[in-house]
Amino acid sequence: MALQGEGVDGRRCRRSNLADGGLEGLFADLHRRATWKNEELHLTGFRHGTVDLRGPGLVLAPTAFG
Repeated sequence: MALQGEGVDGRRCRRSNLADGGLEGLFADLHRRATWKNEELHLTGFRHGTVDLRGPGLVLAPTAFG
């Protein structure tokens, strides 16, 4: 996973990816099972179905325990 142990430089890179490429740029290398297409975040290998995040939203938090 790209986020493990990336520290301050990794966070700068993520901010740059978001600023330069929008959400598509941010999610481009987030995780091998996460893809951004058609304005939607797709996660493979997890529960099936659709989760509408227009209210509670989605919080992405880095972890050291990946």
